This record gives sequence, structure tokens and C-alpha cells, in this order.
Amino acid sequence: MEPDYYPMVLDLPTGYSELDLVTHVSNFYHTPGGFWTVASIGLESKIRQDSNFNLVVNLLIVGSLIIIGLYHMSMFALREYTRTPVYFGLLALTVGIRALVTGDIHLHHFFNTFPWQLMIRIEYLTVSLGVLLFMKFQQSVLPDEFPRKLANGIMGICLIFALIVVVTPVYFFTKTLVPFFLVAITASIIYMVITVQSIRHAYSTANNYVTISLGVASFRPETDNTPEELIELSDQRLYKAKKGGRNRVFAGKV
Repeated sequence: MEPDYYPMVLDLPTGYSELDLVTHVSNFYHTPGGFWTVASIGLESKIRQDSNFNLVVNLLIVGSLIIIGLYHMSMFALREYTRTPVYFGLLALTVGIRALVTGDIHLHHFFNTFPWQLMIRIEYLTVSLGVLLFMKFQQSVLPDEFPRKLANGIMGICLIFALIVVVTPVYFFTKTLVPFFLVAITASIIYMVITVQSIRHAYSTANNYVTISLGVASFRPETDNTPEELIELSDQRLYKAKKGGRNRVFAGKV
């Protein structure tokens, strides 16, 4: 028997006091083979309604991602001086394609003879290429802040994983998912750190970075207090913070 995905709704036979459901699962072809989620048992109408609802929602998401991807890629034709839109567009298309071959495998609803091995390769390629495109997008948004050698190193690893997916058998490259997730987590941490540290204020003549002044006020409400009094008090503290040199916090109690 050839491996394949079989997402479906089955009618269980009736008229029996007992019913045994037996499932044979093997990971000979696919390392993480088996059920993705627990099988649902219930009324046929409810199960089919939920299945159709999930199909519609996922197709709306996929369609939105494809439209977003095509829109941003078309922007590249109008703004060739920056490649940021094309990277974001390709990333959106990659995520949209991945949504078709994971979860309930909605690609089966339209192409039930789609080759299983090709579907697995697409599923794994969208992971490595998704991380690569995400890094390219961030590098284009923050070219001065993003360490070029570090970004190129991570993207090189993504290309190696993508090449492994293309040229090796399914049972081999599916074992590389966990190591690659470590690369993806590392890339996410780097992105968050750089983004937080690189919040630029393009119109400031005093500093390259955003600063903030806060006025904080609190009081124990009494029957004669009003919300306007609290706002007024915090507003007074805010102006004190600004007069005190900015980039600071003034707090007060009543």
C-alpha cells in the first residue's frame, strides 16, 4: 500500500452493540507519520458542517494570502528601487501554499490524486523557504541594523535544508525538521532583538531613536472623584516629565 493522506468524513455502520475502530499507522515512509489530530466522532450533519466550515475558512485565508502576495509582487514592478515588496509577496505566497498542504490537507479536495511525496516536499520546502524569505524581508527593511554575515549564514542553512528536501527520500529529509526548527527559532530571536533595538524616528533632528515621556497618576477613588480629575493629574505629570528633560517618567499620588 502506497502512503498517502486520507482526510475524509466516514459514515459508521449502525445496528451493532459494539464497534471496534482499528487504525494501522506506520512511519516507514514518513518519520512523523500518523494522526495529526484526534479523530472526531459525532452526528454526521455536525461533523460535515464543521468540515465544510473549516474548508471555507482555510480557503479564505489561502485566497487572502495569495492576493496579498500577488499585490506586493506587482508593487515591485512600480518600485524597482526596493525589493522589500517582492520578498514580502513571496513570503505570503509561501505561507498560503503551506496552508493547502497541512492541517486538513485541503489540496485533496481539489486534486485527490496529487502525488503524496510531492506534497510532503512542498510542505517541508515552505518551511525552509519561508524562513529564508522572512530573513530577506527583514534584511531589506533594516539593511544597516541586520548583521549581513549572520543573515547570510542563516539563509545559507535554509538553502541547504531546501536542497536536502529536493534531492533526498522522504524518510530521510523528514528527520531534519527538528534541527531546522532550532534554526528558525534562532532567526526569530535575532529578528525580535534587532527590531526592538532599531526603532528609528526618521524625522527627529535630536536623536535617531524614539524616546518617550510618561505622566502616571493614581488615587483611591472616593464618591466625589471624577475620571477627569485623574486625567488632569496624569496630564500635569506628563508636562513635568517633558520640562524635566524628556525620556523619563513622573508619577504622582493623591
